[in-house]
Amino acid sequence: LKLNAGEAAFTRISYPPHHWKHLTGALPQLPAADRLGLLDDLLALTRAGHHTAPTLLDFLAAYAGESDYIVFSAIAAALDAVSRLLPISGDTRDRFNAFARSLVQQTARRLGWRERENEPHETRLLRPLALDASINYGDDARIKEAVRRFLAYRDGDADAISADLRGVMFAAVASAGGVHEWKQLAKRYHDAERAEEKKELLLALGNFRVPALIEKTLAFSFSSSVRLQDIRIVFSNVGKNPHAHETSWRFFTGHFDEFVKRFADNPMLMGKMLESLLGFSASEDAAQEIETFFGAHPIPEASRAIEKALEHIRVRARWKTRDKSAIAEWLSGRKK
Repeated sequence: LKLNAGEAAFTRISYPPHHWKHLTGALPQLPAADRLGLLDDLLALTRAGHHTAPTLLDFLAAYAGESDYIVFSAIAAALDAVSRLLPISGDTRDRFNAFARSLVQQTARRLGWRERENEPHETRLLRPLALDASINYGDDARIKEAVRRFLAYRDGDADAISADLRGVMFAAVASAGGVHEWKQLAKRYHDAERAEEKKELLLALGNFRVPALIEKTLAFSFSSSVRLQDIRIVFSNVGKNPHAHETSWRFFTGHFDEFVKRFADNPMLMGKMLESLLGFSASEDAAQEIETFFGAHPIPEASRAIEKALEHIRVRARWKTRDKSAIAEWLSGRKK
């Protein structure tokens, strides 16, 4: 039994844990709206502490190979939410990445890198999302293909990648890259003529995983090469990057006066940047450090954005405290 068929009512539905298990068997027969609603409800209820992460992970496992764009977006969001509770390296991270790949890799492999004749618009939307998700969780075959296409594109082959996958390609190169790749992407940014491609490259530069390169990206965003209104593009992706939290916070506090001076005339942009940069941690210690810093260095016009960022951090930190051991145990016991 699935209540709220078609998601007609604006309400959350919570089922007993055993009922969620029964619903997994019914997922293939349910329309996309119901598959979306179930997962969205369970994620929200788990985040709020009404269900445990293993219940969510058991349910997520039934979504492997999903072909609907909106439902796949919900899968990606749920994986990202759980991922942010975990260490960035180690056995638990490796097991989670393997689990995530088991959900998204099949779709990425099936869709590939080339648009097919007469394929639906939804498929064209799904392809970059699926490839990006699979690459993000360590799909070596897709990463190697992205790098291969980038080298061809760099050398003048305009057909090496379609415009809708260009950002995925750049991000993949950055996530697996080092100093050489950073320089190549920065050069491409300087040479690019289209504003859309420049935006994609700025996002990619925030995707590196080496602290020194993250700091290099942040410094680059403050250079004359990047327009003032585009600095937010860099900060938003660096903020989402779990490998960048400590480095980006250190950069921000070290350049605080310059930051305030640059954005004093645009408090809305300043607030959005701060919310993007600060709001993705999952540690009460981080929340307290942020509170202490802004207590000594107040920005009244961005106070609401800072409050929202702290709220997001603390919700995530409480969830992490409740479920981190259960997640590690679930991943350890999962059959490969």
